[in-house]
Amino acid sequence: MITSVFKRCEKKYLIDATQRRTIEVTARQFMSPDDYGQTLVTSVYLDTPDRSIIARSLEKPVYKEKLRIRAYGREDGTALIFLCQHGLVAARAFYGDMLLAIPAFFELKKKYKGIVYKRRVRMSLMGAWALAHGASYEAAMTTYPLACVKGSDPLTHHPTIDVQIAHEIEAALGRYDGLEPSAAILCWRVAWAPQGEADEPRITFDDELCYIDLAAGDPVTHPILEPATSVMELKASTSLPHWITDALSSLHVYPQSFSKYGVAGCMSAARHEERKAVHA
Repeated sequence: MITSVFKRCEKKYLIDATQRRTIEVTARQFMSPDDYGQTLVTSVYLDTPDRSIIARSLEKPVYKEKLRIRAYGREDGTALIFLCQHGLVAARAFYGDMLLAIPAFFELKKKYKGIVYKRRVRMSLMGAWALAHGASYEAAMTTYPLACVKGSDPLTHHPTIDVQIAHEIEAALGRYDGLEPSAAILCWRVAWAPQGEADEPRITFDDELCYIDLAAGDPVTHPILEPATSVMELKASTSLPHWITDALSSLHVYPQSFSKYGVAGCMSAARHEERKAVHA
């Protein structure tokens, strides 16, 4: 079952290889990596031409939100970036009907008083693109239905909860003018889940973080962190178990404010200023 709604506290930590190994050894007593193993996660953030959404987010307001399209796996992530870089006509010419078999998540991520609320709908990549560019959810799903398996019938049943979430996403899209793909954030992720019936807490380790500045038309992938640094996220709707807090305390590892898209935006701005200085 694909979860569409999340409400939880998310804490981020920047850790080195030694700290990660120690945490993983402790975690294996209570958790294990999920069935997906290490997966490439590609997230394309939508923003205004002046990147007002991320600018507001970095001001740390009581409420903030982000809109993004996410794909999992190398091939699906490559298709998402190709679509953003070259547009729908070129993508359809290159991929053909395969675009209808590429799943993507259209996500609205909100944070209010430290609590993260994530809402998402699963669509075809073409459907997500249409939704981002003014189509209604119903129109996008009807015109570009997701066929999960090559040759299978399109998925035409849309649960009520998906429709409700999609309308929230539509409302968020309508709050901004000129939304376009701003940056693609890529990372290799391993997610850990509790052993047994419990669903929380969850731990993710993100490695090889990098970004592509889609707004600037820069095709180059730029690293965000040093190769030996991982971003660890702890996700839970209740307090963390003592074994986690004790392990982090012993390693002197503490939560940090870290936005992948925020850092990428700042790095993009710095690169832009450098180019201006060179050509001044």
